[in-house]
Amino acid sequence: MRSSGVSTSMVTVVGDRCVGDEDESLRHHARSLASAASVALLAVRFAGSTSGARFVDANLWPRLDDDLTEAIFAYLGEQKAERKS
Repeated sequence: MRSSGVSTSMVTVVGDRCVGDEDESLRHHARSLASAASVALLAVRFAGSTSGARFVDANLWPRLDDDLTEAIFAYLGEQKAERKS
């Protein structure tokens, strides 16, 4: 993904999982931001795809693709199972 000529990467947090960029430090930062915001679903965009990438923006309404949809359904299934126990 490109924004204003800068290569960007996206990490989407779904519960305690991440979908998107493979860099573990970006996944950690995205999970930390979602936790601080007390949200279970958050798309976080970074300028770059390595550990030193800068935060660009965050979105509560991420674009759904097959991987993200699968992660959301898994998360909702886990939440339902936890409520039953």
